[in-house]
Amino acid sequence: MKPKTKQKKLRITEADFMLANRRAARLEEIAEHGRPVSFRKAVHKSKKVYDRKRFKRMEQKLSDKYAEIKKRSDEERDYIVLTLD
Repeated sequence: MKPKTKQKKLRITEADFMLANRRAARLEEIAEHGRPVSFRKAVHKSKKVYDRKRFKRMEQKLSDKYAEIKKRSDEERDYIVLTLD
């Protein structure tokens, strides 16, 4: 006879519990309203439209990255000078 193999015990983690709870809530919502409910009310915004705020944010990000890169290169240069002495 073959020896009996142990069966793995089913463990429900917290993530599994949350996922099952979300799915159940979603199915209840669909049953209540007859269709999936969408909470997103945002209208699609075209990237082709002129947007001053978006351009300002992009410029700010670029200037921040440039300043960070410059700061790093200055620190590396100081480190190199200190190690050569």
